[in-house]
Amino acid sequence: AKLAEIVANNGCPGCDLNLAELRGLDLPGANFSKADLRNTNLKGASLAGANFARADLQRVEMERAQLVGADFSRAKMRSADLKKSDVSMARFLGADLRSVDLAEAVMTGADLSDADLRRALLRRADISGASFRDAKMDEADLERVNAEGADFSGARLLYADPPPAAASGATFRRAHFLWSRPPR
Repeated sequence: AKLAEIVANNGCPGCDLNLAELRGLDLPGANFSKADLRNTNLKGASLAGANFARADLQRVEMERAQLVGADFSRAKMRSADLKKSDVSMARFLGADLRSVDLAEAVMTGADLSDADLRRALLRRADISGASFRDAKMDEADLERVNAEGADFSGARLLYADPPPAAASGATFRRAHFLWSRPPR
């Protein structure tokens, strides 16, 4: 699919966009559900409210993208780069986010329930008010995150490093911990 077609159709559900160059795409509310976006360059894109449900976003480049309220439910996002992106209020229900880079991302109010965040990099991210209910967060890098009011109920945080320091009002009901170093 060509860029003009993607813009005219407000997305490209189910399309093969592997290795596409879509840097800076401005298409709020676009539909990319079930699309193959592996290795696609979407750096700096403005895709607030976009639908990426069940899409393949492995190794996608979305650094500094505006993705407020986007839907990534059940998406495959292994090793995706979302560094410094805004995914506040976005939905990642059951998404595969293993080894994803969300360093310095704004994730306020995002829903990551049942997501797989093993080995995810969340260093300096703002995860305040976000839900990680029943998420797998083994070996996640949580250094200097703001987890105020976040919900980790039922989450598995085995060897997550370090425990969230700024976690005022956070919920850890039924969460499973095994820290590689003691909480500060």
